[in-house]
Amino acid sequence: MADNSFLPTRRIFIQRTFFILSLTFLYAFAYLALYPYVGEVAVAISILPIFPIAWYFTWKAGIRAVVAISLANVLLFQFVGRHAHIEIVTGAVILSITALFIGWVRKQQTNLTDTRRALYEANMALETKVAKRTSELQKSQQQLQHDAFHDTLTGLPNRSLFVDRLGQVLQRQKRNRTFNFAVFFLDIDQFKLVNDSLGHNMGDELLMQIAQRLKVCLRSIDTVARLGGDEFVILLEDVGDPEDISDTIHVANRVLSEISRPFRLGDHEVFTSTSIGISFGSIGYSNPEDILRDADIAMYRAKDMGKARYEIFDQSMHVLAVRRMQMEMDLRKAIERREFLVHYQPFISLETGKISGFEALVRWQHPTRGVVPPGDFIPLAEDTGLIIPIGLFVLKEACRQMKLWHELFPNHEALTISVNLSPKQFSQPDLVYQINRILEDTHLDPKCLELEITESAIIESQEVAANILEQLIERGIQLHMDDFGTGYSSLSYLHRFPFHSLKIDRSFVSKINGGNENVEIVQAIVGLAKSLGLKIVAEGVETERQLDCLKSMACNMGQGFLFSKPIEAGPAAELIQAQSDGWLYTQNGYSNKDKQLILQS
Repeated sequence: MADNSFLPTRRIFIQRTFFILSLTFLYAFAYLALYPYVGEVAVAISILPIFPIAWYFTWKAGIRAVVAISLANVLLFQFVGRHAHIEIVTGAVILSITALFIGWVRKQQTNLTDTRRALYEANMALETKVAKRTSELQKSQQQLQHDAFHDTLTGLPNRSLFVDRLGQVLQRQKRNRTFNFAVFFLDIDQFKLVNDSLGHNMGDELLMQIAQRLKVCLRSIDTVARLGGDEFVILLEDVGDPEDISDTIHVANRVLSEISRPFRLGDHEVFTSTSIGISFGSIGYSNPEDILRDADIAMYRAKDMGKARYEIFDQSMHVLAVRRMQMEMDLRKAIERREFLVHYQPFISLETGKISGFEALVRWQHPTRGVVPPGDFIPLAEDTGLIIPIGLFVLKEACRQMKLWHELFPNHEALTISVNLSPKQFSQPDLVYQINRILEDTHLDPKCLELEITESAIIESQEVAANILEQLIERGIQLHMDDFGTGYSSLSYLHRFPFHSLKIDRSFVSKINGGNENVEIVQAIVGLAKSLGLKIVAEGVETERQLDCLKSMACNMGQGFLFSKPIEAGPAAELIQAQSDGWLYTQNGYSNKDKQLILQS
């Protein structure tokens, strides 16, 4: 299609035509004034150049052309005289000169038109590029805005967008008091196990599949978001009467059911579950973070209660969470202030009644609360990682104390000290190095150190665990499997890992009083240990009946309140001294002939 962009418009055409007529009349007036001095033919011929000049140039150029041609006629006529043939020649010369001038002007005009066309095309190309770039920038800005408020892995809203929507819901609730909502806080159970066993790519795939399943559990008005890691949150809007939470519980149960179905990850079929904490808007929150905090607290309660379930937040949970936070702060200060003590509970040989060693047990002497039971702070220390410095302190203090006893009681150099290793400690890459350094610093014989390890400490990475245990055995350290029978795969671990002895969990020992069936369970554990060449330690011995049953089973050692509570180093030294003097544990306690030893504990 021809480019008509440079053709004159109708308005310009009319203007130029009118301009030509005006110049014609102007030339006519000039002719009347100059008639006595010019020739008629020359004037008639000279009018022809006026038209193209007027058409292609401005009105100033047209007037100048009229004046120039008129003067040219006058001058030529005055020089050459008034002769008809000379007038014709003169007019022809003027016309030729004008034609040449017009041709030159037309050429320049054509060049100008081409230049204008090139500029126009370049401008159009530039406008196209600008428009394209603008579109790309708009898309880029939209993508950046989307990425700023969405999770890159699952495509779900992220924390920022979720908090924003939660804030909008709070504002809506202020305007409408009958409006209610609920927030779910979800954490995937054992997600780390999937990452560690199948790899992070499979873990990411699992998260994407979980995101899709959560979507199908919700309405279009609800929001599901990923906070990060394996944590998701759900906002249920307009859940109805606060007194009737059946609809919300139905959604929670549906989520639990969806997540419990098997997931297909490559060639693997994976089963998992989720723990859900629920917080309702009817409590009267002022900001979104408080709602998330309480739902998070309820989620941890669900995990503590066994996982794969939901728990609804109540104020008592908040009180416990505040106490937990305060205890964590106190626990950190306790490490700096050296508020931890080590108590010692003896192992008694059931065959001889002699003390064969001690177990080191940590106690916390709180400045205002007094002695804090281990059950109150050990789980918190394990969760926060504080168990690592606490465990190292206990290990070093126990080794130092046992070395001191060996020096004080040379006849009892066979006494051993047993120290618990938590799962967190066992996962430390420098564990063996730390133990070796403590043995070197305290000069304790490695064969007098026993480490108690639970199944949970070695379950996550069995290859690494096997390597660590081998290094400990090469050093001469003795290994106990602690809490035997409480896990799922203890039998296979006894075959695979090089333990020297096992401790029968107190939950089994305490049931010996209950009847023959419980006795048979303990007897089966003792028989299994003997068949594997392992020594047996029964913990939690509290009654004479339990002691008699364990002796009849030929159990090697016992530990429990029947023999002694955990005691400080001073009373423990008294026990060692008493044994040096011939005191042994009998049915009447620690006695020597007709005397009985009473410990100040």
